Amino acid sequence: MVESEQYIQQTVDHLQVVPNGPSPEQGFKVSLAHTSVEMLRVPPPGISYVQNLMSSPCGSDGGRGGYYLGGRAHADLGHPVFPSDTPSDKEEYQAEEYQALVAAAEGMVKRMVNTFIMEEEGLRVEEAQALALLNTPNHEGFGVVMATKANKEDGLRPVAAFLPVLSGDKKRVIGARYEVVYVDFQDFQPGDLVVTNAALRCDQHWQINPKTGFPDKCDRKTDDGHDRKRVPGHSEMIGDSSVAEYGLPYKSHMLTKVPVELRKWIEEDPERRLPILISTEPFSCCFEALQPILMGIQGEMKTESIPKRIAILGDGPNAALLALTSTTVFPKAEIYVTGHTRRKVNAIEAINPKKIHGVYVDKEGGRHAHSEIRERLDGRKLDVLIPTFHVGSLKNYRELVKKKGRVIVWNADQVGKEDPFEGVGDPDKIHHSYGGWNQAEWTALEFMKTLSQLHPKRLEAVLNYPYFYMSMEGGAAAMQQWIDRRGSYPVEMDRSTSGKIIIDHGNRGVLFSHTGSSQALATQQ
Repeated sequence: MVESEQYIQQTVDHLQVVPNGPSPEQGFKVSLAHTSVEMLRVPPPGISYVQNLMSSPCGSDGGRGGYYLGGRAHADLGHPVFPSDTPSDKEEYQAEEYQALVAAAEGMVKRMVNTFIMEEEGLRVEEAQALALLNTPNHEGFGVVMATKANKEDGLRPVAAFLPVLSGDKKRVIGARYEVVYVDFQDFQPGDLVVTNAALRCDQHWQINPKTGFPDKCDRKTDDGHDRKRVPGHSEMIGDSSVAEYGLPYKSHMLTKVPVELRKWIEEDPERRLPILISTEPFSCCFEALQPILMGIQGEMKTESIPKRIAILGDGPNAALLALTSTTVFPKAEIYVTGHTRRKVNAIEAINPKKIHGVYVDKEGGRHAHSEIRERLDGRKLDVLIPTFHVGSLKNYRELVKKKGRVIVWNADQVGKEDPFEGVGDPDKIHHSYGGWNQAEWTALEFMKTLSQLHPKRLEAVLNYPYFYMSMEGGAAAMQQWIDRRGSYPVEMDRSTSGKIIIDHGNRGVLFSHTGSSQALATQQ
């Protein structure tokens, strides 16, 4: 490839996840790769080039039913997926058939590249390069806009949002109100700090369904004029675990600008506070988890009561964000968070010590979550129960949850499955949380902005949660363990447990000196 006036050449440093064979059970290889690409010097209309600063694997990708081990990665690449109870199928499978499918998959990916990337987003790559880049993982990330060009035909877009409700003296957040806001997602400038959304939805699925107040779920079908849904890191778009000097192309309407007030708070202590943005996507999912309650308490015809007591089972990073969300939108609620690791439980409790109660669990020592919560409740009942991990049964909670109480299913492996939750609370109120709706990240950043102004200690407490930061090279090794162990990265705290991986791309200086690279790019609004 030769650099020209129209194109620039750059090398992309990126993680790469590749199947070891035709079955997910054979595992995956994670490595740090370096891929050369050519890119239009001027972004096409509606495209922004973003240099990613940090990224993190999503728990739903690594679990037993997640993107990798659940077989979806193989399906996206045209690989067959064999049931675990039919090993003979794998033994009889012929190498030439496998190679034929790989070739077909490469052809499929090449067509996808031609359609979506080469023609629309400004990349010019050969087939091998496209395959390498599309194996880049992760859709939790943020970065800096290096260059952008507005699509002047794209107007304000509707966003279903929850906005903070403030106390009369405007010193506290006391709830959340639903509103449809209209946002210009073409209004970017080089140097803007942005969060990449977890998926790119088609224009039809931006429209708000008046019956639900939210856009309908966007899928990968192309019927009735729909464009195929695309998720970074799912063999559809380049994942966020990538670094490129001039940035990589994203549709501008799948980016969310970090509000000025939040950025100001971050820049007061950027080394410490910048990682808060990695929580944006999972924080947005927390609002979807609580969405039926938040919508039910809106307006005059209320169908829900504000919960007084909430139990969150698990002490992982998502439990911390669920606790943050719950105590922010339901400030009077007593919130019980269970966990086996004191350091994690204490970190979550510190978000709001007056209302979040850490419940330490030690099964070997006879301290079970349900019995510990029962003791704390002292005869009262839970309004909401949120198990954040894969549970075999909730039978021990049947007497602890109100008959009209609600179970919120968070674990991706169990969304859509009823059996473990049968008999707990109101069966008509079980909510299977599927992740954030289109541009739910906008809601998350609005709440982060307000928290940074009114409740900054809560964000500081989230930053104190024991995350594990590593370089790109270290991130490859960590993700290898994470996939091998079904979404668990082994670490030692006060006990052996799993840690949240955050990959620091080592280029955060670009946040303050982006013009050095972007001078080579022409930005046109």
